[in-house]
Amino acid sequence: IANPEIQVFSNPSANGIFQFSIPSSSTAATINAYDVCGRKIYCTVGNSLVGLASIDLSPFPKGIYFLEIANEHQRFVSKLVSE
Repeated sequence: IANPEIQVFSNPSANGIFQFSIPSSSTAATINAYDVCGRKIYCTVGNSLVGLASIDLSPFPKGIYFLEIANEHQRFVSKLVSE
């Protein structure tokens, strides 16, 4: 997963929902979200995570989070802001 191939939408987000696009060249990937203290607050694993996906952080307090998308070859990390 190369950094320029992934786009995060609605960042910052007023409702805590973030969408992101995953390129068609991706294979099985893990999607994690972390708070600023490094605690994992969300995790999902998929064999064919391709296209548009979303993550809902609305149950968590407003603030800064980190989105990590990783497969066996590459890793992408982006800062998410929930307002």
